[in-house]
Amino acid sequence: MKSHIPNVVIASILAEPAGQRKFAGFFSYLGTVHRWNLRVLRAQDEIAAFFADGKALGVIDGVIYSGRYDKTVFRKLASLPCPIVVMENESPELNRRTRNLVVIRNDAEEIAKAALRTFVEMGKYKSFAYVGDLSGQEWSKRREAAFAKTVAAKMPVQANIYSTLAASAEIDRPRLSGFLAGLERPAAVL
Repeated sequence: MKSHIPNVVIASILAEPAGQRKFAGFFSYLGTVHRWNLRVLRAQDEIAAFFADGKALGVIDGVIYSGRYDKTVFRKLASLPCPIVVMENESPELNRRTRNLVVIRNDAEEIAKAALRTFVEMGKYKSFAYVGDLSGQEWSKRREAAFAKTVAAKMPVQANIYSTLAASAEIDRPRLSGFLAGLERPAAVL
Protein backbone atom coordinates (compact mmCIF):
# COMPACT_ATOMS: atom_id res chain seq x y z
CA MET A 1 0.00 0.00 0.00
CA LYS A 2 1.32 3.39 -1.00
CA SER A 3 1.55 6.01 1.70
CA HIS A 4 0.06 9.42 1.09
CA ILE A 5 2.55 12.18 0.30
CA PRO A 6 1.13 15.44 1.68
CA ASN A 7 0.31 18.32 -0.66
CA VAL A 8 1.83 21.40 0.94
CA VAL A 9 1.60 24.99 -0.26
CA ILE A 10 4.52 27.30 0.46
CA ALA A 11 3.55 30.94 -0.06
CA SER A 12 6.58 33.21 0.26
CA ILE A 13 7.49 36.36 -1.66
CA LEU A 14 10.69 35.23 -3.36
CA ALA A 15 11.58 38.62 -4.85
CA GLU A 16 12.54 39.74 -1.33
CA PRO A 17 15.72 38.56 0.45
CA ALA A 18 13.77 37.54 3.59
CA GLY A 19 11.48 35.35 1.48
CA GLN A 20 14.49 33.75 -0.22
CA ARG A 21 16.12 32.95 3.15
CA LYS A 22 12.90 31.42 4.48
CA PHE A 23 12.53 29.39 1.29
CA ALA A 24 16.08 28.05 1.68
CA GLY A 25 15.18 27.10 5.26
CA PHE A 26 12.08 25.22 4.12
CA PHE A 27 14.14 23.18 1.68
CA SER A 28 16.91 22.37 4.15
CA TYR A 29 14.19 21.03 6.48
CA LEU A 30 12.47 19.07 3.72
CA GLY A 31 15.71 17.49 2.59
CA THR A 32 16.30 15.95 5.99
CA VAL A 33 12.84 15.08 7.26
CA HIS A 34 9.90 14.91 4.89
CA ARG A 35 8.69 14.09 1.42
CA TRP A 36 6.03 16.54 0.34
CA ASN A 37 4.38 17.44 -2.95
CA LEU A 38 5.00 21.17 -3.03
CA ARG A 39 3.11 23.99 -4.64
CA VAL A 40 5.27 27.12 -4.43
CA LEU A 41 3.61 30.52 -4.66
CA ARG A 42 6.29 33.17 -5.22
CA ALA A 43 4.54 36.54 -5.48
CA GLN A 44 1.66 38.20 -3.65
CA ASP A 45 -0.59 38.32 -6.74
CA GLU A 46 0.05 34.61 -7.35
CA ILE A 47 -0.76 33.88 -3.69
CA ALA A 48 -4.02 35.86 -3.85
CA ALA A 49 -5.09 34.15 -7.09
CA PHE A 50 -4.37 30.68 -5.71
CA PHE A 51 -6.40 31.22 -2.53
CA ALA A 52 -9.26 32.72 -4.54
CA ASP A 53 -9.55 29.43 -6.50
CA GLY A 54 -11.79 27.17 -4.41
CA LYS A 55 -10.94 24.03 -6.43
CA ALA A 56 -7.24 24.23 -5.64
CA LEU A 57 -7.91 24.48 -1.91
CA GLY A 58 -9.59 21.07 -1.71
CA VAL A 59 -6.35 19.14 -2.20
CA ILE A 60 -4.16 20.95 0.36
CA ASP A 61 -2.77 19.03 3.34
CA GLY A 62 -0.84 21.99 4.78
CA VAL A 63 0.13 25.62 4.21
CA ILE A 64 3.25 27.57 5.10
CA TYR A 65 2.42 31.26 4.63
CA SER A 66 4.98 34.04 4.61
CA GLY A 67 3.27 36.53 2.32
CA ARG A 68 1.76 39.91 3.00
CA TYR A 69 -1.40 40.37 5.03
CA ASP A 70 -4.39 40.07 2.73
CA LYS A 71 -7.83 39.91 4.33
CA THR A 72 -9.29 37.69 1.60
CA VAL A 73 -6.39 35.23 1.76
CA PHE A 74 -6.56 35.05 5.55
CA ARG A 75 -10.31 34.39 5.44
CA LYS A 76 -9.57 31.41 3.17
CA LEU A 77 -6.74 30.23 5.44
CA ALA A 78 -9.06 30.42 8.45
CA SER A 79 -11.58 28.16 6.72
CA LEU A 80 -9.11 25.42 5.75
CA PRO A 81 -9.12 22.27 7.91
CA CYS A 82 -5.42 21.52 7.30
CA PRO A 83 -2.45 22.60 9.44
CA ILE A 84 -1.21 26.14 8.75
CA VAL A 85 2.04 27.87 9.65
CA VAL A 86 1.96 31.67 9.35
CA MET A 87 5.05 33.82 9.64
CA GLU A 88 5.07 37.44 10.74
CA ASN A 89 1.38 38.17 10.28
CA GLU A 90 -1.16 39.05 12.91
CA SER A 91 -4.55 38.17 11.53
CA PRO A 92 -7.93 38.71 13.13
CA GLU A 93 -9.31 36.20 10.62
CA LEU A 94 -7.18 33.44 12.16
CA ASN A 95 -8.13 34.30 15.76
CA ARG A 96 -11.13 31.98 15.65
CA ARG A 97 -8.98 28.98 14.68
CA THR A 98 -8.44 26.82 17.74
CA ARG A 99 -6.17 24.12 16.31
CA ASN A 100 -3.76 23.29 13.48
CA LEU A 101 -2.28 26.79 13.53
CA VAL A 102 1.24 27.94 14.32
CA VAL A 103 2.12 31.64 14.14
CA ILE A 104 5.83 32.45 14.10
CA ARG A 105 6.81 35.95 15.17
CA ASN A 106 10.33 37.33 15.13
CA ASP A 107 11.36 39.10 18.31
CA ALA A 108 11.43 42.76 17.26
CA GLU A 109 13.37 43.82 20.35
CA GLU A 110 16.08 41.21 19.79
CA ILE A 111 16.37 42.24 16.13
CA ALA A 112 16.68 45.91 17.14
CA LYS A 113 19.33 45.10 19.77
CA ALA A 114 21.29 42.96 17.31
CA ALA A 115 21.14 45.72 14.68
CA LEU A 116 22.36 48.34 17.13
CA ARG A 117 25.18 46.05 18.36
CA THR A 118 26.26 45.55 14.75
CA PHE A 119 26.17 49.29 14.06
CA VAL A 120 28.24 50.02 17.18
CA GLU A 121 30.80 47.34 16.23
CA MET A 122 31.07 48.75 12.70
CA GLY A 123 32.00 52.28 13.71
CA LYS A 124 30.93 55.58 15.17
CA TYR A 125 27.68 56.81 13.73
CA LYS A 126 26.29 60.28 14.24
CA SER A 127 22.72 59.25 13.47
CA PHE A 128 20.55 56.13 13.47
CA ALA A 129 17.45 55.61 11.35
CA TYR A 130 14.75 53.06 10.66
CA VAL A 131 13.05 52.79 7.27
CA GLY A 132 10.05 50.50 7.49
CA ASP A 133 8.29 48.25 5.03
CA LEU A 134 6.46 50.21 2.34
CA SER A 135 3.17 48.42 2.91
CA GLY A 136 3.17 49.08 6.68
CA GLN A 137 3.23 45.43 7.72
CA GLU A 138 2.71 44.75 11.42
CA TRP A 139 6.17 43.17 11.82
CA SER A 140 7.72 46.38 10.46
CA LYS A 141 5.77 48.56 12.91
CA ARG A 142 6.91 46.37 15.83
CA ARG A 143 10.52 46.51 14.63
CA GLU A 144 10.31 50.31 14.23
CA ALA A 145 9.08 50.80 17.79
CA ALA A 146 11.70 48.41 19.17
CA PHE A 147 14.52 50.13 17.26
CA ALA A 148 13.47 53.60 18.46
CA LYS A 149 13.27 52.32 22.05
CA THR A 150 16.63 50.53 21.85
CA VAL A 151 18.47 53.51 20.36
CA ALA A 152 16.93 55.84 22.96
CA ALA A 153 18.04 53.53 25.80
CA LYS A 154 21.59 52.88 24.58
CA MET A 155 22.73 55.90 22.54
CA PRO A 156 23.06 59.63 23.20
CA VAL A 157 20.97 60.34 20.08
CA GLN A 158 17.41 59.61 19.06
CA ALA A 159 16.53 57.27 16.18
CA ASN A 160 15.15 58.92 13.05
CA ILE A 161 12.04 57.10 11.88
CA TYR A 162 10.84 57.14 8.30
CA SER A 163 7.21 56.26 7.69
CA THR A 164 6.01 55.95 4.15
CA LEU A 165 2.91 57.81 3.02
CA ALA A 166 2.82 56.67 -0.60
CA ALA A 167 1.12 53.77 -2.31
CA SER A 168 4.25 52.70 -4.19
CA ALA A 169 8.02 52.82 -3.97
CA GLU A 170 8.21 54.95 -7.12
CA ILE A 171 5.96 57.63 -5.63
CA ASP A 172 7.76 57.48 -2.29
CA ARG A 173 11.32 57.56 -3.66
CA PRO A 174 11.84 61.38 -3.68
CA ARG A 175 10.63 61.75 -0.09
CA LEU A 176 12.74 58.80 1.09
CA SER A 177 15.78 60.22 -0.73
CA GLY A 178 15.29 63.53 1.08
CA PHE A 179 14.99 61.74 4.44
CA LEU A 180 18.19 59.78 3.87
CA ALA A 181 20.06 62.82 2.57
CA GLY A 182 19.03 64.74 5.71
CA LEU A 183 20.60 62.25 8.13
CA GLU A 184 23.76 63.37 9.86
CA ARG A 185 26.71 61.40 8.44
CA PRO A 186 27.86 58.77 9.00
CA ALA A 187 24.40 57.27 9.40
CA ALA A 188 23.31 53.74 10.30
CA VAL A 189 20.01 52.65 8.74
CA LEU A 190 17.90 49.59 9.60
